[in-house]
Amino acid sequence: MGTHPVKPQNVKSTAKDATSVSLAWAYDGGANTTFSIYRDDKKIVEDIEEMKYKDEGLKADTTYSYQIVAVTEGRESEKNDPLQVKTNPVESGDKPK
Repeated sequence: MGTHPVKPQNVKSTAKDATSVSLAWAYDGGANTTFSIYRDDKKIVEDIEEMKYKDEGLKADTTYSYQIVAVTEGRESEKNDPLQVKTNPVESGDKPK
């Protein structure tokens, strides 16, 4: 059966603006692993092979909670501790798209 993969570590926001958040994390649990990302406890994407992700189409001046799960052979790790990221406010002169 094997063990569950270890959870991702050092989850952080590497960049953000009013409508997007870029995430990165570390993982030392071996090969053949993909990642799923949860925003506010809802899975927003899965089968990511890189240890980074850009979440786009967000609302300005809003706090989001992110958690990453490692998936190996169909088994999920525990989620990392939630990372809270607040998007930037819309700057004057920026027109929402």
